[in-house]
Amino acid sequence: MQGVDAFALILGLVMLIVLVFAGIGKYARRLNGTDNNNNGGNTEAMNKTAA
Repeated sequence: MQGVDAFALILGLVMLIVLVFAGIGKYARRLNGTDNNNNGGNTEAMNKTAA
């Protein structure tokens, strides 16, 4: 039972981090004004925030 709880906790943290990075990418794109389409500039914004 303890292993299942740890797995759920790690999975939840990963999901939360992914959501946070997706939100940061959207806000960075909005601030840069390069909102071409929904998937074009997203990776660029993600790379800027990660670097």
